[in-house]
Amino acid sequence: VSTQSTGNHIKFNKMLPLIRNTNKNYRYLNQNQFQFQFQQLNLIYKNKYQNNRSFSSQKINSNPTNTLSFLDSKVAYGSKTTHELWRAFIVLKLCSFQTLVKNSGKLLKLSTSIFGKKITNFILKQTFFGHFCAGETEAEIAITVQQLKSIGIGSILDYAAESDVPQENARDRTGIISAKTFDYLSEEDCEYNTNIFLDCIQKVGKHPDSFAAIKITALGKPELLERISVVLIAIRKLFIEKFSGRSDHSINKQDFKQGLLHIGIILPDEDFDALFNQFDKNKDNKIDYIEWTKTIRIEDMISKKIFAKSKNNLSSITHGGALPLLDEIDSKLFENLVNRLNTIALAAAKAKVRLMIDAEQTYLQPAIDNFVFDLQRQYNRDFPAIFNTYQCYLKYSQQHLNNDIERAKRDGFWFAGKLVRGAYMIQERKRAQERNEPSPICETIEDTHNNYNQSIQTLINHFINFGKTNFLLATHNQNSICLATELMNKNNISAQSDGIYFGQLLGMADHLSNTLGKNNYKVFKYVPYGPIELTIPYLLRRAQENSSLTGNSTIERQMIWEELKRRKFFF
Repeated sequence: VSTQSTGNHIKFNKMLPLIRNTNKNYRYLNQNQFQFQFQQLNLIYKNKYQNNRSFSSQKINSNPTNTLSFLDSKVAYGSKTTHELWRAFIVLKLCSFQTLVKNSGKLLKLSTSIFGKKITNFILKQTFFGHFCAGETEAEIAITVQQLKSIGIGSILDYAAESDVPQENARDRTGIISAKTFDYLSEEDCEYNTNIFLDCIQKVGKHPDSFAAIKITALGKPELLERISVVLIAIRKLFIEKFSGRSDHSINKQDFKQGLLHIGIILPDEDFDALFNQFDKNKDNKIDYIEWTKTIRIEDMISKKIFAKSKNNLSSITHGGALPLLDEIDSKLFENLVNRLNTIALAAAKAKVRLMIDAEQTYLQPAIDNFVFDLQRQYNRDFPAIFNTYQCYLKYSQQHLNNDIERAKRDGFWFAGKLVRGAYMIQERKRAQERNEPSPICETIEDTHNNYNQSIQTLINHFINFGKTNFLLATHNQNSICLATELMNKNNISAQSDGIYFGQLLGMADHLSNTLGKNNYKVFKYVPYGPIELTIPYLLRRAQENSSLTGNSTIERQMIWEELKRRKFFF
């Protein structure tokens, strides 16, 4: 065992009993899992054996000026009742039994068949649902929101219900743990989901600094999003392969003319100049990747002979055979989806609610990014109403983030984004392997952490230098949180500054959320709600996430136990 990363002064023989107590299967941990557990339990060791010294998990300079301690069990769990603590301890302990978690769906069906739905739902409400969800009714939700508010934590309401559809109609959910998925049944279902999201916006709009979260796959057909993504990728590839050679390279008039020749387009000089000028938004006699993707819009890629947005022979590119097109059926579905998104976005902007649009699989994401960009250009002029989501386990996420920051600067609207690590890793790798394509996922967890932390640096720099920036760091990773708070302190950014937010899931990482709230940082909990029987898929995923040996549940259970002992277990 190497203790170099945690300090030579830590004695392994004192750590071993903690590892035994917190993980009975410690003998079978692989190297990465053992290293993570050893580092996490090192924090407990310092707290327990070294007079509760404060600990800063990551030094970003030789003399850090900001040190947060996330190991004070009273701060983390002092606001909870003893009943809530016992429930949290039992739920997280049950989640640690991987065999139980793996078969949880079958056990729920067995319970329903033996005891009936009413008793099964009652048990769920007293345990997993009560711990991870706010409630079923508006009154129950209001109690949770008020409890969080009393300790300095805001709420992000998230309707967690999901339809239970026949397997032949269900989307592939293999390898999806953290994310919510929707199954498309009909346009009527999309209208129903629209009303749910509008209701959510109305609820949270009553509170300042309020957030809501939606998924675009709840509002439109996933296959449509995939087809739109294919077209958008083709538009990007056309610029790189036929015009510029690379995405970060600008082209001049001669390059543009040569590119048109590559795809069989020859225009009279007057038409050529007009077309070039349509792309050249900056009027610097150059066209870059951002100008190219801004000029050719998905609305131009409909196969019907109406080119309302196509001027100056743009249709010679969009309909000349070099790019795929959407058919008229897709055009109608596209129009419906755009109308739903605009309805929701307008409601959020009017209510001053920050609307976070979740990221999804890479084969859907180009379409989602396209919709978000259009919404931001329209609704983020005076207020950061629309947030995009950046998945830092993707290799290209840094370039994606930088491109969107540049788009916001050029168009003069608020940049708004949510930073996550990602939820579809296994599914994405499996799909890439099946298609014999390079995986879009970072090779190692360390690469993902580095990507996330570099993105924090990028966002804070943009916040300082440009203004008009809002972002939420959705993470349960203590190192990333410490990095962000230290960077804020180093750059004299107040913890209460509008624009920098932190987020964690209800029922998880309370030691992070509550410590941030106590120190006046703007921190939020994702607050799921909905009927018990429809939130079961969400609850199963939370159980899976907390069964992971590389999660935070071990340290959380240890801290809950410390708080229970402090209260003499019952008071």
